Amino acid sequence: MPADTIERTIKKALGDVEGARYEEILYEGYAPGGVAVLVQALTDNRNRTAQTVRHLFHKHGGSLGESGSASYLFRYTGVVQIPRSPKADEAVLRALDLGAWEVEEDEEVVHLYVEPDALEEVRRTLESEGIEVRASRLRYVPTLTVRVKGETAERVLALLEALDEEDEVQEVYANAQWEDVG
Repeated sequence: MPADTIERTIKKALGDVEGARYEEILYEGYAPGGVAVLVQALTDNRNRTAQTVRHLFHKHGGSLGESGSASYLFRYTGVVQIPRSPKADEAVLRALDLGAWEVEEDEEVVHLYVEPDALEEVRRTLESEGIEVRASRLRYVPTLTVRVKGETAERVLALLEALDEEDEVQEVYANAQWEDVG
């Protein structure tokens, strides 16, 4: 392979090539067991990435769908994560005042769900009031889940892992509710 080609490929990968245009694409499909899957990708070659994603769905027993075929099962939302602490209750009340529409808690973290356009305001307000914010980001949250277990769960998990390993894939979301994943 010519040295010029290798050098151009490296520059392209680093984003140093003029004219290289990257676009964010949302692919939608279904994994085994009827699990809806959303794949966010950042690519400079839409056709190559679509073919790669389509191949991975097919290889793992799923199918790539059309735009709108799975996204209706998710809500695009902001998620702010704060640690469980004495200030957590105060933070939850403050976030609710700022428009949080749901709160989930586990042993270590409180997840505050907010409208996408309110994410930055909620994060800044909580931090300005001395409340630690572990993470804040936009993501797709399933509105309806599908229970999967046993071999089906393993096949779904294999697809999600394969998609996640692709360089151009930024995020993978699924509406699976896991049972008996071995």
